[in-house]
Amino acid sequence: MRSLIIFDLDGTLVHNYASLAWRQYLIENQLTNSRSYEARNKKLQEKFEDGTIGFQEDLAFSLLPIIDMPAEEAKVAMYECGRTCLAPWVLDDAKQVVRDMVAQRGGDDIIVISGFIEYIVEGFAHALGIKHAIGSRFVVRNRYIQPDFDGVPSFGEGKLQRVKEWLADHHRDEGYYDQVVCYANSIYDVPLLEFADVAYAVNPSQQLLPIAEARNWPILYWSDSAELDLSESSLQAWNSPVPTVMHRKLTVFDLDDTLINGDTSVIWREYLQEKGLISDPDFAQKDLEFQRQYAEGTLNLTEYIAFSLTPVADIPAEILERKVRDCVRTCVMPQIFNEAKSLIKTLNEAGEDMMIISATASLIVKAVAEELGIKDAIGVDLAKDDGYYTANVVGIPSFQAGKVQRLKQWLIRHNRYHAYYDNIVFYTDSINDLPLCEFASTVYTVNPCERLRPIAEERGWHILSWGS
Repeated sequence: MRSLIIFDLDGTLVHNYASLAWRQYLIENQLTNSRSYEARNKKLQEKFEDGTIGFQEDLAFSLLPIIDMPAEEAKVAMYECGRTCLAPWVLDDAKQVVRDMVAQRGGDDIIVISGFIEYIVEGFAHALGIKHAIGSRFVVRNRYIQPDFDGVPSFGEGKLQRVKEWLADHHRDEGYYDQVVCYANSIYDVPLLEFADVAYAVNPSQQLLPIAEARNWPILYWSDSAELDLSESSLQAWNSPVPTVMHRKLTVFDLDDTLINGDTSVIWREYLQEKGLISDPDFAQKDLEFQRQYAEGTLNLTEYIAFSLTPVADIPAEILERKVRDCVRTCVMPQIFNEAKSLIKTLNEAGEDMMIISATASLIVKAVAEELGIKDAIGVDLAKDDGYYTANVVGIPSFQAGKVQRLKQWLIRHNRYHAYYDNIVFYTDSINDLPLCEFASTVYTVNPCERLRPIAEERGWHILSWGS
């Protein structure tokens, strides 16, 4: 899938405004000697903070010190400002996202867009390894920059128009990209966000937040830099060579009958029986019937959760969690396939990202992941009421297609949805995981059930025999 990624600049990629970086650059490089300019600059900063500055006012004041400077010199100064003063202001989370995307795409198919002066936006983008930048352009007359727009300013509706112009200029009209992805934070960016196939509201403004929520746009909160590093070494870190292709892999494991030679729900039931916590003589038989339904892909998860919690409904959550950890250590871990242990050890040593995702209650899944040294785990989240677990599921249950939804939520929450992983590898045994198999890049079926095996054979998925 070929995607065009569009990043808004101010407040999205950087913690502040490009115009403030420009004015700081002018003052530090003594390109303005006017005390009144510095005083006016402070007033404008106050306007930025309370949101009362106008677009035209900001640009007009920004151009004032260079009106008498030859255009070529002014362009160099602006570009240098973007490269040396603005680029180090990138938010930490944005920095990681951009680096990963640049490594994947070589800087192409990525645009930084801002309403501010294009030469500054270009310097900023190029410092990050991004080839394309869109900003407001100004007329050059008699070798001097004039405070008149050259074409449509890239602000509000103008951003969308400029993107469309860019697509036409680069011969990338309709159909060239499978999707357009936009990251922005401002109410003024709504036209561009609406144009995108995938829209992310990054640190959204108060005006944008309710719109993003109403339209179900994912909301990302990217953290600020610990401090502003304007040193040359900081810039060299941005400009250091990166591979054109970065192979980053996420390995996702199903739990029951995949990592474990058995089912954690059955192991947990046997543990409770051994501890004398199950009084119903028919509980085991009923549990086996639910397991049969699961194997056939007909399980009603809500009914099963309500049933499985019956023996422990009166146990406080804190005590129950201790019992779960004891069960995992003493009963579950001895059932881990040796092949699984070896694979997890290898992946950990290689620094690979791993996750367990299961339709089992998350308090069990997370306990297993912790024992195995796997950082991330997704299970069915159960609500608590007055210190006790209930049968009420919080959010989407990680069962069947819900596993895909939960994984997507995790990817978005960790800013890893687009181009971060070039390979998602999934290990499973169950027909219930067919949706996640189809979502993954690479599939390994572990001792696949009789319904999954023929599908795996037909689609060329790997088939492993563990524990044999």
